[in-house]
This record gives sequence, C-alpha cells and structure tokens, in this order.
Amino acid sequence: MYSIGNPVDFAGIRNRYKMQHNKTAGLGFVIFDKENRDITMESWHFMSDVLNPVEMSQHPGWPKTISQFDNYGREPLGWLPALKISGDPDPVVEIINQTAGELEYIVRINGMNSSL
Repeated sequence: MYSIGNPVDFAGIRNRYKMQHNKTAGLGFVIFDKENRDITMESWHFMSDVLNPVEMSQHPGWPKTISQFDNYGREPLGWLPALKISGDPDPVVEIINQTAGELEYIVRINGMNSSL
C-alpha cells in the first residue's frame, strides 16, 4: 500500500462532486514502461483535469515509480546459475518448485543470456 487519504472537512458540502474531492477520493492510473520495466502509479484528486494539471492535481507525494522487480516482495533464498537460451529471443522463464509442483517465479528476460 502506498497511500491512504486523510480527508479535509467535507461536512455541509452539498455538491456531491466537491464532497468527493474533499474526501480525498480520486482516480488512479498505472503506466507500464515495458522497455525499462518501470511502473508509474498516479493518484489524482477527484476533480483534477489530467489533461491540464496544476501543481496540486495529484495527491501529495505522487506520482510514484517503481521497478517491475521491486513489486515482487520476497527475499531470494538462492540464486540460479546464468541461463544460456537458444531459440526465441526474450523468452519467458518459469521457476517451478519441484517438491511442491508450484510456480515460484516467472519473468520475461531480455536477450538470450540472463541471471535471475
């Protein structure tokens, strides 16, 4: 979780759009940069004009950008040797737990050689 809203006073506001804006409601956008493997998350105030933003159009501290690999969340328990792949470029590599028969990790690698 990257955000939680702390609303300003919205008591007595009769316009439902202004009330939602003051309650810190909003819209979120997620932008995937496939080439760099970055994920940018945006958090816009409810009544913001995303085509003509002003300084406070997004919630404080936004947007946030993370690497695709930051989104995994588990500490590695070991490392596999470098892979040498022949055939299609940029293949998808799956790591299967042979004991449990379960998928542990999956990623599309860039190129024919990679260390996971």
